Amino acid sequence: MARYGMIIDATTCLGCNACTVACIEENQTAYWGDKVRTRVYEKEVGSYPDTDRIFQTQICVHCDDPPCVDVCPTGASHIGPGGVVLVDYEKCILCGACVEVCPYDARYFYTPQDVQKAREEYGPDNEHFVPHVDKCTLCIHRIEQGLEPACVATCVGESRIFVDWDNLTPEQEALAKKAVPLFKGSDYSNIFRGNFDPKPKIRYIIDKENAVPKKKVGVGVWLWHYLAKPLGLLSIAGILGVLGLNYIITKPQVKKIKEQLEEMKSEEKNKEE
Repeated sequence: MARYGMIIDATTCLGCNACTVACIEENQTAYWGDKVRTRVYEKEVGSYPDTDRIFQTQICVHCDDPPCVDVCPTGASHIGPGGVVLVDYEKCILCGACVEVCPYDARYFYTPQDVQKAREEYGPDNEHFVPHVDKCTLCIHRIEQGLEPACVATCVGESRIFVDWDNLTPEQEALAKKAVPLFKGSDYSNIFRGNFDPKPKIRYIIDKENAVPKKKVGVGVWLWHYLAKPLGLLSIAGILGVLGLNYIITKPQVKKIKEQLEEMKSEEKNKEE
């Protein structure tokens, strides 16, 4: 029995968004309303000068125990072939219960306005013929044709690996040992804790510190941060110190000179009188 899913290696993601674009084209999503089935977020990690960027993905993780299916009052949300979580558009009443309980923010409303726009963008025969809640289908229509999901097929960094969890290859088994389920597809710091676990079939390979390994700092940056900058600050402090000391030493002398000038002015004034 197949259990389709994916391993996403976050440490090799390039942030190119090819997956998002491929999904839009393949599944005719409402991109005009920023409604997409998979997206990539950029996050800065570390502190200067040891900073880096990592890319985090958001996508339906096709839970083995999906809360969205449990709360659907009409059966529109259901588990399809290979354990893929799907939505029957004609049964969906747009109640939004599944949107609220999804712990991955992976669902959105395909509104009547979106349906009209889809006719203009994708033609009258596009798949979004009625308003409904939309989400990733893992491109089950492609899988059934022996193809990979569109996002996997177009991933430039080969970060996305389509798998059947019940029939892993030796290479996939090695990757699976590194992969972890996440509570939020868009937040790698939120790894499963506690008793809540819907058993997601999309799992991630991430750095244990929620960041890719730190890159070596360039020589120029190192010289500035660890040598030139401290020396510069030390020099400024030294100059300020010298100026302060000079002020302390010369202040009495300046005062004495001012007093002498005042006496001279007073004597000249007395002579004139």
